[in-house]
Formats: sequence, C-alpha cells, structure tokens
Amino acid sequence: MGGKVIAFVPALNEEENIGLVLKALVEARREGLISGIVVVDDGSTDGTAGVAESYGAHVIRHGENRGNFEAFITAAKYCVEQGADVMFKTDADMLNLDAGKIRAFIEDFDGKPDMWMSRASSLQQREDGRTFWCDFAYSGFRLLRREALEYILQGLEDKGSRVYGYYRAAHSVEHYPPAPGKGRGFDLALEYVISQERITGLSGLNLTSRYPSDQAHARVAAEIKAVLDFMTRVGLADKLRVLLRLRRHDPEDPRVKGMGGDKLVETASRLSDVEIERIRDGLPETGRPRAGRLKR
Repeated sequence: MGGKVIAFVPALNEEENIGLVLKALVEARREGLISGIVVVDDGSTDGTAGVAESYGAHVIRHGENRGNFEAFITAAKYCVEQGADVMFKTDADMLNLDAGKIRAFIEDFDGKPDMWMSRASSLQQREDGRTFWCDFAYSGFRLLRREALEYILQGLEDKGSRVYGYYRAAHSVEHYPPAPGKGRGFDLALEYVISQERITGLSGLNLTSRYPSDQAHARVAAEIKAVLDFMTRVGLADKLRVLLRLRRHDPEDPRVKGMGGDKLVETASRLSDVEIERIRDGLPETGRPRAGRLKR
C-alpha cells in the first residue's frame, strides 16, 4: 500500500486470545504491510497489556472500561497524530488471521481510493466447532482512511452533528445492562456515520473469530434493542417504516429501488419530516405494517 497503515486492536481481558492476532500483525509488519500496532487496553483486569507489549505493540491503557467506541476514538486520535493514512482494525479474538489475509484486504482497499471504509465478512466459531455467519455491519475487521478518522473526530466536537448523535447512541448502547462496556454499538454507529457511498467490503478471506458466549449473545441482543429504541426516539424508525412500505408497494420507485437495509437507513437519515410525509401521503392505507421490531 502506498501509505502508512497502523493496526489497531481493542482489547478487554483478551490475555488468552490476543497473542494469535498480534503474531499475525508482527508478520504483516515484517512484510511491510503495516507500519505499527496499537492496542487499546480498555480496562482489562488480566495480563492483556503485558502480552501486547511482549509483541512490541504500543499499548494505550484506559483506567476503566469505557466501551468499544471510546477505544476506537482513542486509537483514531493516536493514528492521526502518528500520520497514518489508514487505520486497520481487527478484533482481538480472531482465530486464523495471517499476513496473507491482511495483504489481500489492504490491496483490495488500495484499489478503491474513493472508499473511506472497508469491512470483511467472517465466521464466528462456537466452542463445539459450529460456525455462524457474521454480517458486514457487525464485522470487527475494518480499514478506515484518514479522511474518515478526521471526519469522525471533527464531528465529535460538534454536538449538533450526525456523528455526535450516533456516537452518543453507541456510548449508551455499549453501557446498556446487564454487562456494560463491550458490544456492537460501535460497529452499528460506524455504519450510519459514514455515507454508504463511501463504504465497501470484501468477502472470501475465510476469517474466523470466536463466537460470543450465551451471556455475551444475550447482551448483544439487548444492545440491538437499545439501538432500535434510540432510532425510535430520533424518528428514524418511523422513517424506515415508511420507506419499507414504499418498497413493498412499488419496488421500482427510484427512491427505494434496489436498496438493502443499510442503504434504507442512510436514505431515511437524510430525508426530512416533510419529505417523509409526502411519501406517506402517496401510499395506500391498506396493508399498513404494524409498528414493531425492525430488521436491518
């Protein structure tokens, strides 16, 4: 890649897992794919920081668990200060990461200069060996250009901005009971903060990470509910319902044609209340979907 790439690993009590990831990152650094490694230890109570330092990573410690998004902000500031052109984020519990997969991911992104962020699909593996698909939107394996990092950091300074709103949503989601501080509020927020026209993805890397425990899985479900509650509070959920009705009524309507869940969310966030009312007024009253849980 023609620019400076810094790898970022958020970690909370990952002493037993992070070594595999760091070994792959050290290999990637040796091959010139990345320039540095930063681990944000988000309040671990085990030996995570010590393991990271043993692999030569730069470790930034949070004195307490602040959540995944706060870890991201800490890393984003560090990468910008260090002059990185791209930040490469990977979860600490990847099972089969290697320099070859990192090279393929970076080279694909390098060939898409107009994109601000890329995500890679992966599988999650249970202890019994069964695997489950992890959607792009929840991927912990991402590349973000400096422009995206600066956009996000600048948006956090403006409390009236879209970035700040989703940041606060992610913060509240990640601290949702019963287990605060760890979850996918960060990943969901990034999907909404960065324009979908600047987001890409890569399949086929055959990445595998650890599947959450039953307790963690229940927590993720609670976090998703919190995101939907937030979307309802800011009026986004109602806008989505209107667009879904329009898509069902007329799939060829240019306002919704060919749109999946991510694109519908992006469109809903841009439409004003007046525009939504115009669409609603043009829809038949019959077949109105009941208000309820929305699927992405």
